[in-house]
Parts: sequence; structure tokens; C-alpha cells
Amino acid sequence: MDNIENVLKLMTYNIHSGKNLKGQYTLPKIIDFIKNYSPDILALQEINENKKRGFQIREIKEILNMNVHFGPHVHIGKGQYGIATVSPFEIIGKQHILLPSIGEQRGMIHTQLRIKSKDVHILNTHLGLNILERKKQFQIIQKYLEGIKDTVILMGDFNTTNLPLQSSLIYDASQGREDQDSPTLIKINKKIDFIMLSKNIQTISHKVVPVYFSDHFPVMAKIII
Repeated sequence: MDNIENVLKLMTYNIHSGKNLKGQYTLPKIIDFIKNYSPDILALQEINENKKRGFQIREIKEILNMNVHFGPHVHIGKGQYGIATVSPFEIIGKQHILLPSIGEQRGMIHTQLRIKSKDVHILNTHLGLNILERKKQFQIIQKYLEGIKDTVILMGDFNTTNLPLQSSLIYDASQGREDQDSPTLIKINKKIDFIMLSKNIQTISHKVVPVYFSDHFPVMAKIII
């Protein structure tokens, strides 16, 4: 946490199983990048915990020395693949929500953190490629958001440029900023990775960083809770 009272650094990053667009293994570079930024709350997508692709959760946890909430969506042999929320703060609650999916299983993890005597709810998700699939997934996320009365942060890879979520509940941290439309998915040059915040959170800064360690760029924000 920043020295200023209740300032947090956020990051969401689809790490593409720790590979860049050329198929080169870049997890050490990704971890170094994360370590240098030192986020208070980190949402990762496309992360592995299996023999074939690497025990990436274990590696990140050991190197960053943080608490991890892993939500596996796909089973690969005896291992797993999915999303993870990482933070140095105490995890006081966990929930894994499997979303209706076509093809690859999609989902969301809800991680409740205790930050300076305040409860903060972190939602991390990776949505589907099909528009009808996403419609159902967004409906579930919307209903889930309505049930959280405290401070909430929603981050992840939404696989769409349009997030049909009620603006009365949540807003895009990039809203009104220079990089509001900066692309996050390299191949198609589109913004599909977002940091969304409840209305009681103030955004200090937001940026998309063009580092080529994955097929996505990381998205970062600094906020006041």
C-alpha cells in the first residue's frame, strides 16, 4: 500500500500461460514486471498450475511472497488452469463462481480482503468468446454486484469492448482519461481488459503498459478506497 492513507495499486493481466506472441516462455519477465510495480491487488488470467505448463501459481506466490486465491476453470491432466487474485493483504473470504459457458469453462472468483480494518471485495473474471455466452455471464455478474454492499473492485479479461453493467453500481477506472480507449489485446488492437470500481472509490491514475510478455498488455490503476 502507498504511504498515503488508503491508496492502493491495482493490476489486471492476462498472462497467456506465461508466453508471448512468439510462443516464448516469458513468466520470469512477467513476474519481474509485477514485482517492480508492486501492486496491492493483482488479478491474473490464463494462469497454470500443472506439470505440463508449469506450476505458475506456486512460483508467483513464492517470489512475490503474497497470498493467492486460485480459481481453476480447466483441468489439464492432474493440473489446473484458470484465474488468480494475488495480494499481500489478509484474505478473509473466498468464493469461486462457475459461469455458464460454451466450450471452455469460464468463471469468476470473489476474494474478500481486510485492508486497514476495511473489507474490500475483489472480483476477478475471464469471460467467453461467444456473444450469447457473455450475455448470460454479464447477467450473473450484474446480479452478483447488486448483492455486495461494501467496496468492490471488478477486474479481468471480458473478451469484449462493451461491458453492459449498470453504471449506478460501478464505473470504468479509465473513464475520461487519456488512455480510455488504449488497446489491451495486441493482435486485434482492442480494449477488452478492464478495471471497474464501485462509486465510493476514487481513481488517481490509470494506464495500459505496452510490454510484450503476453498477448495482452497489463492494465494498472491507482485508487483511493
